[in-house]
Amino acid sequence: MKPERHAQELAAGLNVSEICINGADSLGLRVQTKGDVYAFLISLIHSKAFCLDGKYGDNGKLMPETIKISLNPAINDFVYPDRSTVQQNLQITNLEILQNLSEWHYLYKLATKEKDEEKKQQLNDELETFELKLFSQQKALK
Repeated sequence: MKPERHAQELAAGLNVSEICINGADSLGLRVQTKGDVYAFLISLIHSKAFCLDGKYGDNGKLMPETIKISLNPAINDFVYPDRSTVQQNLQITNLEILQNLSEWHYLYKLATKEKDEEKKQQLNDELETFELKLFSQQKALK
């Protein structure tokens, strides 16, 4: 049995996160390229740890200049011990990243809401292709 599979089964049996078994270092989080930034942000949103919000335009997409990424309110109780602390949003200033997050969010919402299985699969394929395009950007961060 592979060690990672064993850790998954052990974590499931104990009803704990795999991080408890493998440690936080096992996440392999390395944000060194633009693609890593996209993968990191989208992973946080997928995990429901962070929420993506903003104003929607006529095309049904989030307007990039209004996008806010904020900590899930359910987690605030654990992260912000001072109740007077105002929830902070991640401030992304790169317009290209904001535009791509808007497009990703639009495709994600379409795919998750689609009822027709064939159309849902097409949308999921399109979403996966878009994510791969984002994640493969190798421009190094400054």
